[in-house]
Amino acid sequence: VNLLLVIACHFCCNVFLSDNVVILNKICSANIPIIEINIAKVHQHFRFLNDVLTLQSKMTKFDTKFIRPHNIPYPNIWLAFEAPDVNGDMAKYRIQDIPKDRFDDAVQHMETHYIADETLCRARNLANDKKSVNDLKSIWKELIRDEKLSLVCFKEGSEEIVGINVLFIEEKNAVVHWDEYESEHVKDMELASFYMMDQFDAFEHYQVERYLSCFGLSVAPAYRQRGIAVKLLEARVSSSRSCINNDNLKRMTAFVRPQNIPYPNIWLTFEAPDVNGDLVKYRIQDIPKDRFVDAVQHMKTHYIADETLCRARNVTFDKKSVNDLKYIWKELIRDEKLSLVCFKEGSDEIVGMNVLFIEEKNAVVDWDEYESEHVKDMELASFYMMDQFDAFEHYQVERYLSAFGLSVAPAYRRLGIAVKLLEARKHLGKACGLTLTSNLFHSSVSQKVAEKAGFEKNFEISFEELAKKDARYTFNVDDPTCAIYSMRI
Repeated sequence: VNLLLVIACHFCCNVFLSDNVVILNKICSANIPIIEINIAKVHQHFRFLNDVLTLQSKMTKFDTKFIRPHNIPYPNIWLAFEAPDVNGDMAKYRIQDIPKDRFDDAVQHMETHYIADETLCRARNLANDKKSVNDLKSIWKELIRDEKLSLVCFKEGSEEIVGINVLFIEEKNAVVHWDEYESEHVKDMELASFYMMDQFDAFEHYQVERYLSCFGLSVAPAYRQRGIAVKLLEARVSSSRSCINNDNLKRMTAFVRPQNIPYPNIWLTFEAPDVNGDLVKYRIQDIPKDRFVDAVQHMKTHYIADETLCRARNVTFDKKSVNDLKYIWKELIRDEKLSLVCFKEGSDEIVGMNVLFIEEKNAVVDWDEYESEHVKDMELASFYMMDQFDAFEHYQVERYLSAFGLSVAPAYRRLGIAVKLLEARKHLGKACGLTLTSNLFHSSVSQKVAEKAGFEKNFEISFEELAKKDARYTFNVDDPTCAIYSMRI
């Protein structure tokens, strides 16, 4: 391939690699601006790319995260058409959102067909490089699951995946975390794409804040040369008009951890008794990437067994509930990179944890993500209680540091570890430019811990009174109240 093309249309723009300009012009309508870049020139600019990324790593940014409007059905059919079948007969096809129960199949399709045939993947022989395959699968899985914009083509009467277009929203001034990739090949491909897209500023040219882009267009070999790829691209028009240019579009301003803060960073060191009574040193730090799985396992083992609402609903023995909670913790720990862990000096045993995230003003919560009715009830009850005290208004903030679980291993309880985990939030929050931390505390024990750490009580309701508000808020618990506590940072 000697030529790269950046093809853009209203609300839609991405990079195509091909020698055949005629085919690419056929994909989009006429009079589309095309920026041509000789591939050889891209190679010359890799030193420039490193300079750009070095500068970017020193910047503190907030990102904007697109949320698919809830009034748009999911999955939705965006285009229906007729085209030849593999045997030459005319058949009916539909292009729609990828259903949730086909997410894994979609990723498998991309691994099987896209990696084998895509220009850059072939050039780097990625099909035989495990790290590259895993990186790409991880990217596709996240985009398909989180953005819920990717399209799939099915033939009428069949569930076989004919073709896929993995789509996402490109946001102005978005921050890209290059260190997420393990494969040097994938890093190179992304860096090259970053440079090429930088040669044409679609945001400025079309005066938009976001547009629909993609991370892979693939058609199964048996269905190629039948116009399927063209139809997949045409379907973007209907999708983007509904999802991006939508009067009811909701966005949230998603916090991005400042890249000038070391990760993982130690936020607090202190001395406290060991399990045998001797005084030892502890540290509270960000959870390292290689301990993410262990962190989720800790929460599953200790938090679910002992937390007030989890005990009330006997969540330990409900597989759907456990899976939902593990999914939430995994997402928050990995994506926000704010959760804290306590280690004892000379040991890698997880002593305690606090799963943290940023609560954003006017954030949209997608309740249908949860399969468990217990988890939905717990979240709805929490949502109701948090709605009784507006921390954003009271403290005049746009975002604050919140939590989705504070846990200490049983052997280390009553040693002051939980208090120190809450105190460590102050140091983390200040470094991130936050001025407030606030969340619900469901038990009298956790409420006392919050008070010792310097939190103030904002709102309190008895579980008996809570149950009167809605039957779904019924939890048969020993603790008398649930309360909101906050602390200025």
